[in-house]
Amino acid sequence: MTDYYRDAVLTWQQANKNLKNFSACCAMVDGKQTAALASDCGLTPDSIEQYRNVYSLYYRNMESEPVRKLWELAPMHIWRVAVKLQSRYDLTDEQVIEYIETGKDMTRQSFMAHIECKESTEPQWIRRFRSIGKTISKMLGDWMTEIPASKRERFQHAADEFAKALQEIVSD
Repeated sequence: MTDYYRDAVLTWQQANKNLKNFSACCAMVDGKQTAALASDCGLTPDSIEQYRNVYSLYYRNMESEPVRKLWELAPMHIWRVAVKLQSRYDLTDEQVIEYIETGKDMTRQSFMAHIECKESTEPQWIRRFRSIGKTISKMLGDWMTEIPASKRERFQHAADEFAKALQEIVSD
């Protein structure tokens, strides 16, 4: 193992620990302070709220040794997804902690898909269509400037029509 690799892993671990400390700080602000903190950190108030909710989940359950270990082991992205989906699916803290235990080594996308497959009542094909629509929307924002000017309008029109067709299919 190279020194560069080892340094990269240590930096990532430290960054994750710092995000957990940051979430504790977010839990201490509210109201106008949330907007100010978000602005100073280059984040949105919603992001500050997510970090606050993550720490609140941990704080409510920190008496439990397994939860304290999960706080150390599971990366912040897993905690953030878990809290986000907790409110979407009205999950109890115990359910969320169980999901975090299961998904502590997953990627953010895999973890989200795992919970959504278990908790969502929506058929999988609809969720996939919605995902395709989101991907197209992101693609338009990210890549539109890279598309040659002569093809942008056609591409925009095709993407809009495709997104509209997907929405009609899902809505039927």
